[in-house]
Amino acid sequence: MRINPLWFVILIAILMLSSYASASVNVFWLRGTKTSPEAPYYSMNSSPPNAGSAKADLSVNTKIGEYEWARWYSSSFSQSLLISGRVYVWFSDMGISNDSGSWKWALYELDALNSTEELLVESDWVAFPNNSEKESFAELPVSALIEARHKLKIVLKYNSINGGGRAKLYLDEGGDGINTVWETSEGRTFTAYNVRSAGIIQFNLCGESINCGTDEDCDDDDPLTEDVCLNIGSCDASCSNIECKTECKFNSDCDDGSALTANQCINAGECDAYCSAESCLVACNSNEDCLDSNPFTADSCLFAGTCMSECENKLCAPECSKSADCDDGDSGTADICVDGGECDAVCWSSSSCGDGTCDGDETRCSCPGDCGSCEGKWSTCGELQCSGLVCENVVEAECCGNGICEAAESEESCTLDCATPFSAEVIAPQAGDFFLLGSEPVLNLQLLDGNVTVLGADVVAKGFFGEVTLLDDGEHNDKSINDGIYGNTIFVSGDVSGGVKPIIITVSKDSDKIYVSKEVVVASTLSLEMRAVKDTYSVGEEITLKGFVKKGGVGIKTGVDIEIALDGQIIYGERIYSDDDGFFEIIYKSNFSDPSGNWLISADAKDAKGNKGHAEQKISFVAPSILNIVEINFMEIPKERYYRGESIALFLEIIDESGEKIEGADVKILTASNNLISFVEEGGGYSSMVPVEIDAELGKQRYVISALKIIGDELFGGDKSFEAEILESDLLIDILEPKQRNFAIGDLIKFHIRLNYSGNRPVEEAFIEATVGEEFIAMQRLGHAGPGEFIGEYRVSSNNDFVYSISVHDLFGNSVEKEVEFSSSGISPIYLLQENLIIILGATLIIVVFLIRQKNKAGKKDRKTEVMMEIKKIQTAYFKEGSINRGEYDKIMLKYESELKDLET
Repeated sequence: MRINPLWFVILIAILMLSSYASASVNVFWLRGTKTSPEAPYYSMNSSPPNAGSAKADLSVNTKIGEYEWARWYSSSFSQSLLISGRVYVWFSDMGISNDSGSWKWALYELDALNSTEELLVESDWVAFPNNSEKESFAELPVSALIEARHKLKIVLKYNSINGGGRAKLYLDEGGDGINTVWETSEGRTFTAYNVRSAGIIQFNLCGESINCGTDEDCDDDDPLTEDVCLNIGSCDASCSNIECKTECKFNSDCDDGSALTANQCINAGECDAYCSAESCLVACNSNEDCLDSNPFTADSCLFAGTCMSECENKLCAPECSKSADCDDGDSGTADICVDGGECDAVCWSSSSCGDGTCDGDETRCSCPGDCGSCEGKWSTCGELQCSGLVCENVVEAECCGNGICEAAESEESCTLDCATPFSAEVIAPQAGDFFLLGSEPVLNLQLLDGNVTVLGADVVAKGFFGEVTLLDDGEHNDKSINDGIYGNTIFVSGDVSGGVKPIIITVSKDSDKIYVSKEVVVASTLSLEMRAVKDTYSVGEEITLKGFVKKGGVGIKTGVDIEIALDGQIIYGERIYSDDDGFFEIIYKSNFSDPSGNWLISADAKDAKGNKGHAEQKISFVAPSILNIVEINFMEIPKERYYRGESIALFLEIIDESGEKIEGADVKILTASNNLISFVEEGGGYSSMVPVEIDAELGKQRYVISALKIIGDELFGGDKSFEAEILESDLLIDILEPKQRNFAIGDLIKFHIRLNYSGNRPVEEAFIEATVGEEFIAMQRLGHAGPGEFIGEYRVSSNNDFVYSISVHDLFGNSVEKEVEFSSSGISPIYLLQENLIIILGATLIIVVFLIRQKNKAGKKDRKTEVMMEIKKIQTAYFKEGSINRGEYDKIMLKYESELKDLET
């Protein structure tokens, strides 16, 4: 007998009717499927209706006024979702009859766990269409961040003018060859193929990148623009860089004409730049101010009368202190110690001093009788003074004309000293900058003659670093060649003491020379922050310390020494290391041997250059006043590694100081996930099966066991800790049935699977997606079998190879996929017999009776198919959409499983 090809035509038609266009990720279809049979609410999801969808009539009889019409819920989101802009709602088949009025919608974020919700946006009232499609939209006032595990809820309302009519709304009506198309007002198209009626909500999702999230993201490296991130947190966030006016660019812009103020341009050249004038202390006005009563130091005042003035007292080794020190053994010479005992003291010998003639090596300082005295003025601000054997011209301090613009002078009061041929401005470092040990900061000096750059100058900087020449060649951190900006780097060695350090820059150009001073701060300090979570702790509590180590505002990786002490006695100490961002964390589990009192927790860090950081905090630790320490011993040593989902088997004994076992103690363990689990006393010891939570943190984790017992007025206690490495527990799929891999057309395959974690812990809660080709296979839980076992069925329909695909997702984000290939050849004899008997037995009474029986059987088969479809819907509602709870799910599944069993028998 030839196979009727009609069966294959029907199969192809079913496949065509079930196809549809995949919706964009920012679209939810408003379905007519209820979240549960008892609830009058509906589901919204990313799957559109198809040709096989059952028509849902959401129509209501109208009453005068505003009323809620329908509401939809999404399933919980696995991660946070940012939506912004316009939200659209559209229905293809909506209207009102025997009445007039309008409709609106409102979108909410729902926290089902805490039973709270927040209105995100609400549309205006819109007039009812005339039994046709209608689009409505509303603008979100601000972007909305939908938190993970939250849901979306949309409420539809109507406002009736007269009442007594009917507001009509149809959804999910399948229609062969008829497609429902929505062309949105913003130019997008959504299609549900072979569907007569549908509803959609569409909103905008951010892409993988957002233009900006903070103002810092908009920094264009131009200090003269104000950089702002507009619409922060929204999908349409954008940068704004508007040019601004600045109060000052250089310190010279802030010059107030006083030598007794330090004039600085704070945030120089930036939008928020401003001038600062702080009074300074003048260290000295003349060399006399620096005299230290030590004849063996050379005392001088550098930059007298200015903010940069400082005393210099250099040790010296005078050549002589008295004339006897200069005896050369020649009786024919007069041996004299000139300026004896002073730094410039020198020995001088002469055989002719006093003969009235200034000759040989005689000078006005060694032989004034022959050569004349060394005294008197040589200029307005100069006088003659002896320095050893030499008569020198000494410049008078605080005198207009001495070439130094001093504290009491200005360009107006003393043009000779204070007028400069060109201006010099230190542009790096800026105010507020400081140098760390081991750093190589840049010095930059800008020279201008009016608005014209000064080229070819000799620029030398002197300070704690020695002497450095600043160049304008474009190769010494001086910006560009011949731009009037001179620069070079200096090195801050590790032996430089901290504090304010002066830098003196001498600028020479042709016959002109000017001096520029700059004060900088040398600091050997790292920024170290450390904090305990709270201020008071008691026995058994974990003391968590967190902090940051930063260098120049940037986190660094370095060692951090943590120490806990009481009255100088160290309780605990450990060196840990900050990560690449400078973050560090340490947890100390307090125990019964720790003394009570005010603990001082300190943290110290030091980098390779010698820069140091220190932080400390006091906490209060409360311990029992009477305590007998006990010892906790493992009867079996725990393993070094455990998988998520596995259990840690612990067996302990508690021993007092005399070696006797303690019974009746309260023994607990604090897990890595901060759960407290009690031990059971049995067989002279204590035992507990400690589960490693399926969401436990991976890596090395610390477990702490504590034991307490009160005997009379004495407290016995102790603790013990151990570490275990927690490993990720993979989801495992074990396909128990079928064992064979080849089938014939008509064969019914029963898929039987078991889901476990590593360590053989069954998967209790999971969403299962199983398919053969495009056909969904409903996998239902086996209640009588072990946990984690599921079954599903598939009827072979063609002589083609096919693949059984299964995807599993648990509640903690773990997932696994598996595929098994099967082949098909021939036709099942039983299937052929069933097909042919229906045709052969149609002519006789026996055939009629048989057909009646077959009809009953077919009715059971159809009902079985319907039950399987309902099971699929219930599984989707519970595992994927989360619209029903566990109790409802188990109740419904028990009913369907009982009915399936009756249908089988």
